[in-house]
Amino acid sequence: IGLAGYAVFLSRSPAELLVIFLVVPIGSGLPLWVMTSTVYAVEKGMLRIRSGPFAYTIPLDEIESVEKTRNLLSSPALSLDRLLIKYRGGKKIMVSPEDKEGFRRAIGK
Repeated sequence: IGLAGYAVFLSRSPAELLVIFLVVPIGSGLPLWVMTSTVYAVEKGMLRIRSGPFAYTIPLDEIESVEKTRNLLSSPALSLDRLLIKYRGGKKIMVSPEDKEGFRRAIGK
């Protein structure tokens, strides 16, 4: 991104400058935001997941199963050593807490 952005900056056309000042920061900023803000919290009967601009709230009593996975699909998980949470309505989400057994105890699974 850095070299491409520099090359576009040298050309200085308005459309290309738009790429530099809008697309490049978003393209590099969003992953950084996600990596520094991913949090899993269990409170008041709810599993709360926050990852960058994304937020999920899952009632603990709706969680049907938790199983290990290494699925590559996008999810609020910072590692491939993940837990797949299946909950009411056929919904699924993957997380990657550092202490997987502690996380399972916290959510009651």
